[in-house]
Amino acid sequence: MRFDNFIAVKWAGFIYIIAIVVAALSYLGTIVAGITTGIAAGSASSYLSGGPSFSVLPLILSIIFGWIIPALWVIGVRLVLELIVSNIKTAEHTKRIADSVSR
Repeated sequence: MRFDNFIAVKWAGFIYIIAIVVAALSYLGTIVAGITTGIAAGSASSYLSGGPSFSVLPLILSIIFGWIIPALWVIGVRLVLELIVSNIKTAEHTKRIADSVSR
């Protein structure tokens, strides 16, 4: 078993797309959690004081701030993938130079 060919370069784009999809699903999950929290907070509020049965504040906060963590995660994945690909490209170019010098 030889590791002359690297497959990470070919898979980097696919992994990045998967990371974007996971981040988008995470953001949608944050919004759903905001809706659920709004329902729970509103139910508690209406039970105790007779107020509205839905609190909109958790939903607004999840929409405004919920994208930050997924965006940072996508940026981190992109940086790691670029680091891996650049290391592989450096190894390939170094091997090519070593092969041309040894001839």
